[in-house]
Amino acid sequence: MSSWRPMLVTQLAGVLVLCSVLLSLNAPTARADVGVQPILPGGSSIRPGDATPIQMVSEEVTMSIRAATEADNGIVALNPDAYGFQYFEWAPLWFTAVAEVHADFQMSNPTGDDLTMDVWFPLASALESIEWELNPDEVVPRIQGLHVEVDDAPVPLTVSEWPNPKGEDRPPLPWASFPVTFPAAARAHIQVDYSVPAERTLDDVGMRFYYVFQTGAGWAGPIGKAKFVVRLPYPASPDTIGEMPEGGQLVGQEVTWIWEDLEPGPADDFAIWLLLPERWEALTQARATANADPENGEAWLALASTYHRLILGKYRVLPGFGETFRPLGTQAATQAIALLPGDGRPHYELAMFYLSALAEDSSEAELKPFLDELQLVEELDPSYAGDLHDWFEFIMGIDSWSGYWAARTATAPNTQTPPASRTPFPTSQPQLSPTAPQAPGTADSANSWRLPVLAVVASITVGAAFLLRRRRATHTKTHVG
Repeated sequence: MSSWRPMLVTQLAGVLVLCSVLLSLNAPTARADVGVQPILPGGSSIRPGDATPIQMVSEEVTMSIRAATEADNGIVALNPDAYGFQYFEWAPLWFTAVAEVHADFQMSNPTGDDLTMDVWFPLASALESIEWELNPDEVVPRIQGLHVEVDDAPVPLTVSEWPNPKGEDRPPLPWASFPVTFPAAARAHIQVDYSVPAERTLDDVGMRFYYVFQTGAGWAGPIGKAKFVVRLPYPASPDTIGEMPEGGQLVGQEVTWIWEDLEPGPADDFAIWLLLPERWEALTQARATANADPENGEAWLALASTYHRLILGKYRVLPGFGETFRPLGTQAATQAIALLPGDGRPHYELAMFYLSALAEDSSEAELKPFLDELQLVEELDPSYAGDLHDWFEFIMGIDSWSGYWAARTATAPNTQTPPASRTPFPTSQPQLSPTAPQAPGTADSANSWRLPVLAVVASITVGAAFLLRRRRATHTKTHVG
């Protein structure tokens, strides 16, 4: 790669972290079942100290997702002074979207005696987060506004701090507890309501929501029946769901899971990866414009560019949405090529879709469609070629476009000669079409973000943001396809 780019990326690596905090606070929104003693969400070894005969007969959780408002900034307690949020009047929203969670628990006491105990609910919204690492003054992000009812009557909550099993150097974890009397040979009904923010993933395409089932494992026996419903702000489909647990039934704007005799462990905790609401809005608008004027090449180009952003994100090829949108983007780019002859931009988009499907060990036949489109881009609009070379280096896992082809042709004399030599990036950003995505870069760093640093970041972010494109928050769940 060009020698100046690693140096610039090193200087600006902290920008990614800071911008991601301003967008989402990067706090994983893990939530949990009620439990009989404090258990850390997300796989801690902490377990109930005493066995209990109380059984969880059923659990029904509804997670209703909506766009966030400024009022939602208070649903998770943070330490805004540590970030200087009060100085950012131009960015009043901390979160992208919010889930309102309602959980119903039917509990059974099979004994002949009334039993009274404290029931615990974890208030920590994350096991650990980048805020804790980079800012020792930060508090553990925690749920605010938790509401609990037992047999339809509100109960008072007690909040306490417990040691963090991750280590003494980690902040203590907050827990809410409340007393419950389980009548002999009868059932008790516990209702829990709270709101949580989305975790906006760093690919700038999606968001994640979590729910921790394993804290329910402390009750006697398995959970008889567990039902989980996610209500989306848009249709439930592969267009809007990148990954989710297996077995979900998609109907309208809802996805539903039902499990019987669930003995939850860490592998049973719930996570779903969804398209950002603003990305869905942009996609539906681009589709509508192209469908309303099918002979408009610019409309098809804009649609192809929209798909492009959804499969490549900022930092890497996205496996979930990439599989869904790649063929649709290829179709849109092909249509734009037919309607805009001699224009290099749709060839650039088509090249990106071909490139996103390549593996590091791609054969000559697999490389050919990309190379053909790249050749056309070099001829028709070479200002886009450098971006294609960068992405090729990134996806193929190589350090140099020219070095890659020199090595390849040395071992295979008949290998197709690559297109013209790489076009250097201009000293100022070219005036490209609004449909053209920005150049990729590298971002994987940590920095401290006190107010002086934020002031510097604010001044350089606009010019540097187009370089920071390579990272995605990962979570292994099932792709919706």
